Amino acid sequence: MSQQEHADNEVEVIESFAGGAITIEKEYDLEKQEELQFVNVLGVRIKRRNPEKDGLPGTNLTKENFSDITLGNPEVELLQMAMMRHAIGHHVLFLGPSGYGKSTMPMLMAFLLNITCDRVDCTKGMNVHKQFLWSVVRDNGSVTGRHGPLPRTKENGGIMIINELPKLTPEE
Repeated sequence: MSQQEHADNEVEVIESFAGGAITIEKEYDLEKQEELQFVNVLGVRIKRRNPEKDGLPGTNLTKENFSDITLGNPEVELLQMAMMRHAIGHHVLFLGPSGYGKSTMPMLMAFLLNITCDRVDCTKGMNVHKQFLWSVVRDNGSVTGRHGPLPRTKENGGIMIINELPKLTPEE
């Protein structure tokens, strides 16, 4: 499309969830001469990452992963607040009983923002250093190290889910 065709800077809805309360939108930035994508949750718009352009991995989740998720107004409002906190660099803590969506909500955020989502399930006696910071990879007889989910999430600007944190003891 030419610059003239984009003169109105129209916003096009690509995907819609939760009865239209959550949308993925695209628009053309005339100044940068590029197409941008945003996620809009109840009027709060946050730019989505473009993994090809940014050179960073995107989420490995798809729309099909969330086809059976029902989001009512309270859940959409919670998502809106969590996304705003994430956008300004704050951490988000979800507390609640099993089955309330504490893991699903950050995975949905990662999908909507097109960013990575790592998950660590804590268990009593686990090796925190190995599980969070560094892991050993064996490949064709050679052994190399790689960043674990915590530094990888920090480097990529992704989301990290830490399940069952209370199961760790202070000495771990």
